[in-house]
Amino acid sequence: MRVSEVRPLPIVLVAFLCNGCDRSGGVIPVFPVSGKVFVGDVPAAQAHIAFHPLDAHDPRVVEPDGTFRLSTRRAYDGIPAGEYAVTVVWPSTSKKQDGKNAGPDLLEGRYARVESTPLHAHIVEKPNELEPFQLK
Repeated sequence: MRVSEVRPLPIVLVAFLCNGCDRSGGVIPVFPVSGKVFVGDVPAAQAHIAFHPLDAHDPRVVEPDGTFRLSTRRAYDGIPAGEYAVTVVWPSTSKKQDGKNAGPDLLEGRYARVESTPLHAHIVEKPNELEPFQLK
């Protein structure tokens, strides 16, 4: 299936985030983050995106939305400031497993691995509106 043949559907996004506390037991502040993902000019409908902290925070799942707004402790509260590697997998809608898309990655794994993704984000201590991720 070519990317241009995919119907635009709501984007499903997943972010791996911190558990909300630092090692001393204090609460880590979080800052709002939102953005968009496109392949060429086409929204990457139903793609899965993850923000992997480049320090040692635990993962957490984010609520899906057509655009993404990240969550840590409650819906859309944001994530801690810091550097993140960003991964994206865009499963084909050709197969379903447990009601979710399970087809092959339409991005052919180019953005799937933390070690090799070219996508990164710098989150600062204020609301963050990221530039759209333009994928190929």
